[in-house]
Amino acid sequence: MDRRRAILAISCLSGAVSFPNAFAQQKPKVWRIGCLNSSTRLAYFDEFPRAMRDLGYIEGRNLVIEWRFADGQYDRLPALAADLVSKKLDVIVVASTPAMKAA
Repeated sequence: MDRRRAILAISCLSGAVSFPNAFAQQKPKVWRIGCLNSSTRLAYFDEFPRAMRDLGYIEGRNLVIEWRFADGQYDRLPALAADLVSKKLDVIVVASTPAMKAA
């Protein structure tokens, strides 16, 4: 076997070994969402994860939701908003005007 064929054979072999890795399933991105509200957690907040699930985002699989509630104590909102910002989330959702001002 001449040198050219040997190099070609080795190249094909190494390509065949690495080929399956090129199509390996990528780990899906986990989206991180922060939710900030000035009141306590109410029943209608459960609709948000349900709506996200309908769009294909499932908590524990490809979605993390960080909930923060001020329980009516508006002075807590800036600290709660800062906490969410420090978590490097993809998006922060606010559910009240005082929470929006704090964020």
